[in-house]
Amino acid sequence: MLDITTILTGPFSTNTYILWNGDTKEAALVDPCADVGFVTGRIKEAGLSVKAILLTHGHFDHNFAAGTFAKKLKAPVYMDEKDLELIPIYLEEAINFGFDRSEYAEYDGYTFLSDGDTLPLLGEDIRVLEAPGHTKGSLVYIASAGALCGDVIFRESIGRYDLWGGSEEELMNSIKNKILTLPDSTVLYPGHGSRTTVGYERANNPYLLFMS
Repeated sequence: MLDITTILTGPFSTNTYILWNGDTKEAALVDPCADVGFVTGRIKEAGLSVKAILLTHGHFDHNFAAGTFAKKLKAPVYMDEKDLELIPIYLEEAINFGFDRSEYAEYDGYTFLSDGDTLPLLGEDIRVLEAPGHTKGSLVYIASAGALCGDVIFRESIGRYDLWGGSEEELMNSIKNKILTLPDSTVLYPGHGSRTTVGYERANNPYLLFMS
C-alpha cells in the first residue's frame, strides 16, 4: 500500500501530491507546478527518491515547474501527448497569474501515456486512464492509495469544460465510464480541494445525481 502526501503549491492552491512507498522510500511527484525549493525540501526531509513525475493534464497550474523538478530530481515526466500543445500556449498567462518565471524550464523528454497503460512504479503497477473533457489529454492515475484524478472531478463538483480543448459531453462520459466504474471505496485525490471517494460523489455530487 502506497501513501500520499498533499502539498498546496502555486497561486491557485494546486494539490501537488507525493505518492510514496514507505518501505523503499521511492516516490512519484504528481502535478508539481511551483514552490520548487519547498517541495524538494519536503522530499529531502522524508528521505525520498523520486522516480517519476506524473502530470494529470496540460494546464499550467499543474505543470508549470515540471521541467525544473525533472532536472533537479533527475526524474522522467509522464503525460498524455494530446495536452503537450497547451504548455507553451499558456506560459505567459501563467506569469501574469503570478507564477515565478525562474521556476519554469523547458523540457522535451516527456514519456507519453495512453488509456490502459500501466506504470511499474514504486513496487506496484499504476493504472492509467484517459479521462478527456477538462482537457483533451486529462489522465487519471490509479494506485493502491487511490485515484489521482486532476481536474476531472472534485468533492461535490466537476472540472471546467469551457477552456480550450474542453467538452462537457466528454467530461461527463469520462466521469461516468472511468471514475464511477471504480469501487465506491476508492479515494479520489483531485487537483484542487479536499479528497473524497467515488461512493460519496455518486451519492452527493449534484452534477452526477441524475446520471444514469
